[in-house]
Amino acid sequence: MATHPVLSLEPIRTHGKFADAAYETIRTGIRMGRIPPGTRLHEADLADQLGTSTTPVREALGRLVADGLATSSGRTGVYVARLSHDEIADLYEAREIIEPPLARLAAERASDADIRALQESLKAFETALQADDVDSLMELDSQFHEMLASIAGNRALAEARERLDNYIAIARVASVLKAHRRTSPLALKEHTQICGAVAAHDGRKAERRMAEHIRRRRDGLIGKPDRAGGQGGDGAHG
Repeated sequence: MATHPVLSLEPIRTHGKFADAAYETIRTGIRMGRIPPGTRLHEADLADQLGTSTTPVREALGRLVADGLATSSGRTGVYVARLSHDEIADLYEAREIIEPPLARLAAERASDADIRALQESLKAFETALQADDVDSLMELDSQFHEMLASIAGNRALAEARERLDNYIAIARVASVLKAHRRTSPLALKEHTQICGAVAAHDGRKAERRMAEHIRRRRDGLIGKPDRAGGQGGDGAHG
């Protein structure tokens, strides 16, 4: 008899809508690597772990499919998305188009409060690095990019970045867990450089630093584009 993979999700505690809480819990589990790519998402199992009925879980899974974090294969069910080497390369190509302009806009539009918030995020990242807290490192890494997008004030670009980030989270989770001790200090250094450019309101420098950051993340994850045979790297934060 086939056995279902053991997941590690905490029961839902919410005063709001159970479907929203289920969505956030499962989404976080996927993005943080607690539910690996290719895992089948069984409604009954998830409902049991989350302490709810299958109805909000079903709704949550539909949203995850719409977000690209999961795929539905009809009769066989819903699975955490997997990405091929070429799909990951496409994602980073798109990211290199979207995120550098967001960094430039953030540098041009950041208030003093925005800059302080970015600097506090960097301090939290450094603390998590010293504590070897992988979950916090991954969350703070994504949060830094999200904050820049928010500061930039371009909703269309921010929404495009957010959707890309869902896919990138799946692509990088295994490699980040394996190599974070080496890659996280580099991520902190590069985030600090981007933050410095934003604080100086130097849009061109912020844009250039972000482009360099994304290219290095891509090269660490899947290798350089001209590398024969599509050899992958050993992982990096984004």
